[in-house]
Amino acid sequence: MRIIRGTITTATVLVLLTACAGGDSTATKSNNGDDAEADGEPGKIVESGFGQSGQYVTGIAVVKATSKESVGESVTVSANFKDKAGEVVITEEQVEGFWWEGQEIVLPVFVDLGDQETAEIESVDFELSVSDYTPTTKSRAALPKVDADKVAKDEYGGVAAKFTFENPLDKKLTDPRIGVLCRDKAGKIVGGSSVYPSFIAAKGKIVETVGDLIVTGTPKTCTAYPSYDVI
Repeated sequence: MRIIRGTITTATVLVLLTACAGGDSTATKSNNGDDAEADGEPGKIVESGFGQSGQYVTGIAVVKATSKESVGESVTVSANFKDKAGEVVITEEQVEGFWWEGQEIVLPVFVDLGDQETAEIESVDFELSVSDYTPTTKSRAALPKVDADKVAKDEYGGVAAKFTFENPLDKKLTDPRIGVLCRDKAGKIVGGSSVYPSFIAAKGKIVETVGDLIVTGTPKTCTAYPSYDVI
């Protein structure tokens, strides 16, 4: 098994986070640059951020396949959620896979602070691991990114994004894995989510509303990054 790790240096930008209960708190979110890529690595984190709503937090890492050798590789991001003192409150992981050269995938890392719900997350640090767990190295057709048709608060005060997903393939797309990231007016990532439709018919389309987005405030835009099942 081949493991390749990249440690990401983060910069922080002050943002305002709106809690589920309606109270306001401040926190920072991390953004990663291209410095994470080392020569010969099959993947790199090209951007990151997070959103918080009360006790719920979602870290977002955008990971890019950097070579043909990336195809068929398993991708894991480990996220350290830190408080204002710089202490790690909780660590979680998310796993996806690369299916075409140059693919960008969104890995949302969700945490429930539970009885630590008063914690204000100040930053999220990501580490990347790419390894040969995935049982195929055959490249698959690229799937296009999709911008939300609508982003708005729902009737319960949460944020939802409505998407129209089209299958460009001549065969049914089964169990697609779709990561969603959302941005504020300045273009900064402020959270997101994921959605996993059962299938999309060949050359067909479906409409999906991704509700309960864990985001900072009400984002300006949301974008979905469809990919294939990791199994």
